[in-house]
Amino acid sequence: MNTALSSLVKSGGRDTLIQDFRAVAEATTPEGALRYAEAPTLQWLAKFATGAAGGPNKDVPLFELCHLILALELCGAGRGDQRATFFLGLNPASPVTFKAFFQERTANKPLTIGAQEVAIDYGETTFAIRYGRMVRLVALYEFLAGLDAFAFFGEFNAILDKLVSDPLSMAAVKTASNALAGHMRQYRKAHLVAAEHDGKFTTLYTFLLDRGESECITIDDAAIFDFWALHNQRNDFKGYRTVFDLFFKFMLSLDEVTSRRAAQDAGQLGVERELGEIDPAPMDIQDFSGEWESPLHLFEETPLDAIKFFKKSSELKPLEPLMTYGPKVQSLPLAFLRYEVFGRIQSGITNDLQIGRGAASVENRIRCTDAEPYPQRRELYAGLLGHVRQLVQASLYVLTQAERDKDRDRDRDTGKVIAFPGASLPEGETAAVADDGAKAFKALTRKGFEDGVLGDPERTQAFKRAADPLLAVSVRLEGVLGALETLDLDALFAADVDAFRQQFTALYGERS
Repeated sequence: MNTALSSLVKSGGRDTLIQDFRAVAEATTPEGALRYAEAPTLQWLAKFATGAAGGPNKDVPLFELCHLILALELCGAGRGDQRATFFLGLNPASPVTFKAFFQERTANKPLTIGAQEVAIDYGETTFAIRYGRMVRLVALYEFLAGLDAFAFFGEFNAILDKLVSDPLSMAAVKTASNALAGHMRQYRKAHLVAAEHDGKFTTLYTFLLDRGESECITIDDAAIFDFWALHNQRNDFKGYRTVFDLFFKFMLSLDEVTSRRAAQDAGQLGVERELGEIDPAPMDIQDFSGEWESPLHLFEETPLDAIKFFKKSSELKPLEPLMTYGPKVQSLPLAFLRYEVFGRIQSGITNDLQIGRGAASVENRIRCTDAEPYPQRRELYAGLLGHVRQLVQASLYVLTQAERDKDRDRDRDTGKVIAFPGASLPEGETAAVADDGAKAFKALTRKGFEDGVLGDPERTQAFKRAADPLLAVSVRLEGVLGALETLDLDALFAADVDAFRQQFTALYGERS
């Protein structure tokens, strides 16, 4: 919740918006637990509230919400107290809870209640809503219901009542969602203000303008070092890591400005392109978050925490900065190597000075004698990528075995495609991949990779849940390694040792 609230503040949220959001974030079950226990739900809601949820139209979630209202209507729970019970009375707010709610009811045509989703057949098209997605939509409903301290509640209910009273159609959904989107645009204008220019950002922006041509700014590896070298006598910019992080936040702010402009100019939802409407049909409306979020925290949550995918010091620790800064590292590979190598040395200097470790230790660090060579850091990432790929193979093996256990009489040589989130096995390669997966699994001598895991439904589910974050880590490692391949790391490291030695000497003086 702290991260979500922080994003509201950074986006210029006024007190009313903050309080409306808090009402949802702090909602509890009758037992006293948080109603929305998963932080990503609240982070997504915060992005929606500020118009920064990503995607070509920031209000598409309202389109989904209206479909969910109609799904409730088609099973007799779309009006009055029954609608309120679904959105405000089911606890905990989880996919399992919503799945049970629908499966206990009789679906009227054209609604289909499935194992993973509910779907409405509109004739020319079908619209499906996953039970997992309903968690966010329920949070969205609760947020909308409480807008402006419930001042919007009456109008909100009137819009939804009209939706369920009109004949079932995409046109009715479009009318209702556009009405809600119109109110959200007015709400954002009233309760979002442009963030005041931070002094650090002003200094950074001025530097980039002076460095670029005309009014175009360029952020590259050299810009970060040059800014630090020019300003590191100021306490605000003394640390190279502090400056790197400032550039990262500045780039995120530029992204937010773009997103908020899109929110202000959001078009009408519909299929009449001649009228400037945006057709939601081709949109991927399952996830609107274009902002990177490190996947590593998922490995510390249930059920993944029962399996030792990563060792804390040798695997997780070097991955954490890379996963924190995400895709932007790929465009700033040298700046990030400096962050890791010389940023660590500067942190050591600061620590030595604070605890009075002695002049000899400080002097050794200033000279960068023990700096980790850049090629060595590249090899570390290559090794981590190899480990992640091994984890993917091992996970696929577990899922393959679970699939085979469902039907032991199935011919193992049919070449059937085995589903794996984010990947699949080509026909004819099942046996070969399964063999590689078995070798990878058996080579991992750590908790969760014992033979006894095979066939355990809970462990199988954990490996399935691990698929997406593992693939995300793999993609980031592949990206940064690809960027590093274009650099002469030996020459750059030798030059940077001299450059940082000079800067550290100027900052901390000769200590010998």
